[in-house]
Amino acid sequence: MQESILYFFRDISNPVLDKIFTIITMLGEEYFIIAVISLVYWNISKRYGFILTLSFLVSAASSEILKLLFHTKRPFEVLENLRPVRVETALGYSFPSGHTQAATSFFVTGSLFYKKINLVILALVISALVALSRLYLRVHWLIDVIGGLAIGFVISIIMYFILDEISKNVKRRSMFVLASFIVTSIALVVLNIFELAAGFGDIKIKSVFKVLSVLGGCSLGFFLEDKIIKFSNKNSFVKKTIVFVLGIATTLFFMIALKKVFPEKYLFDSIRYFFIGFWIAFLYPLLCLNFKLFSRG
Repeated sequence: MQESILYFFRDISNPVLDKIFTIITMLGEEYFIIAVISLVYWNISKRYGFILTLSFLVSAASSEILKLLFHTKRPFEVLENLRPVRVETALGYSFPSGHTQAATSFFVTGSLFYKKINLVILALVISALVALSRLYLRVHWLIDVIGGLAIGFVISIIMYFILDEISKNVKRRSMFVLASFIVTSIALVVLNIFELAAGFGDIKIKSVFKVLSVLGGCSLGFFLEDKIIKFSNKNSFVKKTIVFVLGIATTLFFMIALKKVFPEKYLFDSIRYFFIGFWIAFLYPLLCLNFKLFSRG
């Protein structure tokens, strides 16, 4: 059944549908999600940005851990003449679908802020479209996207209610992100030592370094923001526009520039993505505060 579904999508594939489903699948990719999270955190609600970021990253980390546990091959690694599209976004193992789980946790968490069932349904529809796009592009099995939807939904519900309570109290919030920073830092140190000493061979583990590093950087950034900056989202439209455009431009610059400068090593991937998370959560708001683009809350 799973094979026939993928071959069906191969048979109906055409350039127009390829472009449509490529755009849809990008709703579950890092550039889109980073842009929206940054917009929320810098310009709309710092608290909502905190919840959205950590809910998404915890879900992403769980997805990468499950991929390593199940070790499932991609459809195009098993089936012949599948002609997959956008394979550059399908570098790790297959189950669960990272794009689907990312989109589900991201959109469902966002919809819960407003506590309206219509928005939750809309979030699930968007997530289902991302799941469909992964099937159309022939980079996932049906079970992968079903798993991504289910796991992403459950984690987003759990994390929303945990983080919603934690975020109401500065002390609890600070303790939570400090613990998150310590745990992810220990994990990254252990993984990097193992990589330098023995290596991971053929194990597809790069995304684990990436997600843990961003989570660690954001956690430290949130902790220091609470202690040092305490910026306010109350701002003029002009300043909000400047903050967002300048922030996204510099974030993209660092993502691209550091990738070109650093060697292709897990250690440098860890440093690069840790810095990106730390930049978004702390360094950029600190810069904006110093240039009077933010005020203290």
